[in-house]
Amino acid sequence: MHDDNRTQAAAQRRIIRFAFGAMALGSVLVGLGVWQFADTIGLEEETARLIATAFLAAGIGDALVLHFWDRLFKDKR
Repeated sequence: MHDDNRTQAAAQRRIIRFAFGAMALGSVLVGLGVWQFADTIGLEEETARLIATAFLAAGIGDALVLHFWDRLFKDKR
């Protein structure tokens, strides 16, 4: 029964890691899309740059959390 808890916890950690990876990729893609299609969307250049930078920073933050995940959330054994 103790092993079932560990495998369930490991599965949950994989799901969370996947979610952070997807958020990082999604943020970078949205930032790139806002920057690339600012004229089509109707945004001024400065506003588009600010929004794109915010999405890129969020993506970088998510990637850093994903990278340091094991150090941030150590297993309690």
